[in-house]
Amino acid sequence: MQVLEAIPLPGEEFNRCLAQNIDNIVASILRSLGDMDIQPIIDALVQYDPTRRSASVFNDLARYRADTMETHRPNLPAFPTETILRALDWLRSQAPTMDEKA
Repeated sequence: MQVLEAIPLPGEEFNRCLAQNIDNIVASILRSLGDMDIQPIIDALVQYDPTRRSASVFNDLARYRADTMETHRPNLPAFPTETILRALDWLRSQAPTMDEKA
C-alpha cells in the first residue's frame, strides 16, 4: 500500500493553486452541511450575521422547499451550519478575492 505524503507548497504556489480551485473547495465545504432542516440554518445565519440579511435571503430562497421536499440524510462527513460558516470564513481569509469568481 502506498502512503501519500503532503507536499509543502511555497506561499505563492499555494495561493495560485487555491485560486484555481476555489469553486471546487467551496462546493466541497457546502456538501458537508449536515443541517437538512431550514430552521437550524436560519438560526446559524442570524448568529453569523446580526443584521439578519443572510437569514432573510436564505429564507426567501428556501421558502417553498419546506413544504415540497423531503429531506434526506446528510452526506458524510456532515457538520453543523456554524462549522460550515467558520470554514467559509477561514477560506475567505486565505483567498480574499474568492467572492469575485463565480
